[in-house]
Amino acid sequence: MISLSQEGASSVGFKRATAYKVPVKSILESEYIRTEGEFSPNYLNFGEMQVSRVNLIGVVVAKSDDSFMIDDGTGRISARVFEQRVEDIQIGDILMVIGKPREFNNERYIVPEIFRKSSEKWMRVRKLETKSIVLPEKIEVEDVVSDDKGLLSYIKSIDKGKGVAVEEIIKKFPDSEKEIETLLKEGDLFENMPGKVKVLE
Repeated sequence: MISLSQEGASSVGFKRATAYKVPVKSILESEYIRTEGEFSPNYLNFGEMQVSRVNLIGVVVAKSDDSFMIDDGTGRISARVFEQRVEDIQIGDILMVIGKPREFNNERYIVPEIFRKSSEKWMRVRKLETKSIVLPEKIEVEDVVSDDKGLLSYIKSIDKGKGVAVEEIIKKFPDSEKEIETLLKEGDLFENMPGKVKVLE
């Protein structure tokens, strides 16, 4: 059984489905179940848990007039906003998004009910909250970067607040591309804008 953190809301005569705190990787890799009942929502299959609403925190890495893409360090997913525009969202913003997972033409995305700006602090909290979730594929221990080259320390030391270009890191550490990718997967780094990374402290 998978243990998930959760947020739910209820009112008199109505109980909204729980919004589970899950990493993007889980949304992308879990089984998507379509239902036929009028009042039965489609859901992600987490064994004994049927997840029809999710709660994510991630960095905006792309946007258009009616959608944006967020990256939480485990993966990227698009959020499609059908009834409101996203002028106030900027690439590099950290957002908390509550919404419903959907699938069309084998592509997973989120239909947001709520999205608002968050912070690196809450990204760190969310990483801890979702660490216990069992994913279909795990990174083996031997694949985890030990940071023996001091990549994280180096990135922190030269980051002036807007992130550090990956190209600049690779110039300093020519063989570090794979390690950077692993640090991104593990959530120790996150891409705050295309081509730039920050250390999640």
